[in-house]
Parts: sequence; structure tokens; C-alpha cells
Amino acid sequence: MTPLTGELAPVSLNGKGGSGAAGLPSSVTGGRVHLDAVTKRYGRGSGSVLALDGINLDVQPGEFVCLVGASGCGKSTLLNIVADLDAPTTGTTEVTGKTGVMFQEAALFPWLTVSGNIELAQQLAGAGKAERRRRAEHLLEVVHLEGIYDLTLLNEVLAERGEEEISS
Repeated sequence: MTPLTGELAPVSLNGKGGSGAAGLPSSVTGGRVHLDAVTKRYGRGSGSVLALDGINLDVQPGEFVCLVGASGCGKSTLLNIVADLDAPTTGTTEVTGKTGVMFQEAALFPWLTVSGNIELAQQLAGAGKAERRRRAEHLLEVVHLEGIYDLTLLNEVLAERGEEEISS
């Protein structure tokens, strides 16, 4: 799949082609996103995958941006970098204000533990480690899952797939 490359142009809600706060209240127009020559490569050597290649983007407060592209072209990679869930291989990012992530489907990160998934939003909000752990333990108690705090979801998924293959 071809990676996202080059200049991306935001479009403002006020119809002036990428400028202005679109008449939105100041409480929702405080953030800015600036990406300069952002590249993201997964892996190393000849087997590496180039997901983003030299992305430049400047989104001013109040601008509305949609990323449209084929599956696998780097849209989610770009959003993960903007949300500080991933880092670019090269280039610089500057994000002011708060960012948030809303997944298309219910999603967990399988490489994180159960607690890591629960604590992620709190960590991004700046909560300390002790507070995150206390909150995660409480939430697991509420849903009667106290014993799985340190369970790694990927291991469970792989084990489940192995059990299915053995039983079929």
C-alpha cells in the first residue's frame, strides 16, 4: 500500500480554506497541530514498512480535518502520532491543547496488560502511577475481574487461537 506523503491541507469550518476558528466557542478552538516532514517506518532493513513519508500539516484552532485514504495507507498511524500514542521515525510534531482518541470499534491494545489498557487514558491525562493503579484495580473489582490485572491480552488471544486450532 502506498504511504501518505507530502502536504496535507486542512479545510476550515468557516469555508475560508483553512483559516479561522469557524465561529466555534473559544473552549474548543485552543489547540493546534503542526507536523514537519514526519516519516514513520515500522521495522528495519529491507523488510521495513514505510507508513508515512514526509508529512507536513498545519491545523489551526477551529479547523476541521478529515483523513481519507485506502485501508493501510497510514491514516491511523498519523492520528496515533498526533495523539502521542506513537512517535515519528523522523520529523517533528507540535500539538498544543488536548487531544483525544475515539476508535471506530471497541479496541484494546493486545500488547498491553489489562491494567495497561485501563490506565492508558489516565496516563495521557497526566495521572500519576499510583493513582492509575488504584483506579484500575477499583474498576476491575467493580466488574468482578480482580485477578487479571497483569494479564497480557496478546498472550490470551494467542492461547485461545491455539486452543481453537487444537480442538478443530
